[in-house]
Amino acid sequence: RADENLHVQRDGHWSECYIPAFVRRYPYALAADGERFQVVLDEAWPGFNTEEGDPLFDSEGSESESLKRTLAFLEEYQGHVRTTQAFMGELNRLDLLESRQLQRAVSAGEEAQVLTGLWMINEDKLKALPADQAQALLKNGALGWIYAHLLSLVNLDRLNARLGQRIEAEKSAA
Repeated sequence: RADENLHVQRDGHWSECYIPAFVRRYPYALAADGERFQVVLDEAWPGFNTEEGDPLFDSEGSESESLKRTLAFLEEYQGHVRTTQAFMGELNRLDLLESRQLQRAVSAGEEAQVLTGLWMINEDKLKALPADQAQALLKNGALGWIYAHLLSLVNLDRLNARLGQRIEAEKSAA
């Protein structure tokens, strides 16, 4: 089911305890400006107004404490983006990623539900890495992230179950 996020309820609310930083940063974002980034914001966001809430700037035109916290969060977020990009570049360089799909078992006569666009670490390729490359992954911390990813794959079963629940709810509502 294209363009569907099973962690977002039909009413648009996030259904999990943890909200990803990519979502939390809204209505702000960073836009690349050469080597630097500029803060951009969604001026249409209803939270921006002149009647209530925290101002972006104080009476002297300096950044408010609220804006300073937001800027610190965005800077930290961008640092994590760079780290993730470097990590993914290393996985690609070592040819450890492979495209996978998840198929949901369906009843007779129903169209199969397939989740595509999943990228996973190929454990066989990981185990076949030369010792010096595996050692480098261990020393730079990437090996821990790799195993965290592999351990997280059990959550695909939960995601598959969530898709089944949503499909059943849609059938009941129809």
